[in-house]
Amino acid sequence: MNISPSRRHRWLAFMMLVFALAGCATVPGTATAPVQLWQIAREVPGADPRWQRVEADEAGLRVWRGGREIPVRRLMAMLPGDEMETGANGAAVLRVRDVGDVLVLERTRVRMGSLEVFFGRVFALLRNRFTVSSETVVAGVEGTRFLYEVGRDRAVRVAVADGEVVCRSPQGAWAPVRLRTNEALVASYPARTPPLVGSADARELRAYEEVSRDVSRAPERGWCCRDGQVTSSWSDRCAGSFDTDRADALRQCRPSPPPPPPDPVGWCCRDGRVTSSIRKSQCTGTFFDSEAALRASGCYSRPTPPPPDPKKR
Repeated sequence: MNISPSRRHRWLAFMMLVFALAGCATVPGTATAPVQLWQIAREVPGADPRWQRVEADEAGLRVWRGGREIPVRRLMAMLPGDEMETGANGAAVLRVRDVGDVLVLERTRVRMGSLEVFFGRVFALLRNRFTVSSETVVAGVEGTRFLYEVGRDRAVRVAVADGEVVCRSPQGAWAPVRLRTNEALVASYPARTPPLVGSADARELRAYEEVSRDVSRAPERGWCCRDGQVTSSWSDRCAGSFDTDRADALRQCRPSPPPPPPDPVGWCCRDGRVTSSIRKSQCTGTFFDSEAALRASGCYSRPTPPPPDPKKR
């Protein structure tokens, strides 16, 4: 039941995987549910982490709008009609509002609107009802996780990791087939005979689920500021503040100037007069922070001796 994807040959529009987004195919407006390019990642075998968030060019990811290639950035809105292609060892996650996520694996080309897959593999993790279809198979699903793949011989493979998928022939060439968890279907092109139904490879499906999680959470390389030091780090391993730009990280990490010392309270002596409980900044004479220092300074005004007592003369 395991049909490997083609790595050398690509076909355009032989097979389509159509997601009627946020509802069944008959619900108006569902085909234009907002789609966001949630993640761009590259697999680096043997590295830690294995999946790393990168810029589009590093993942070989390209987007065309109106037939013209456009700049790609993570979190950009994908418009109906946009086409996207992943490169070798690259992957992307499309987040469909109120529906779920679609992992677009390496060497896969898709078109937005209702998601149309020209070639490659996608792994869908979805919450709401929708319809998946191609020239060979129409699959109705609700809250499921499944793999959809086009093989070298243009056969379609559907493997269900969780939930149920009802598959039927667009031309009515065979009776509908209900796939449950850990079941799979292979329909040959052009689907004139009933599909083969059997057990899915549960280990393979678990691996796709793990890849989906790893790609969605892929960290990016940058700079971490902690305790006044800037070091190279992955975003998910930084215990301080993280930035992809080293200069910005250094600016943010520069220690703040120390706060000014508190304005002490003490005694102020001016012109022989002493004022107590006054702040140093308010003293216009000589300031003393202790009474002992004040007394030792001799700053007290000397009292004027009293006049002589006439009675003692």
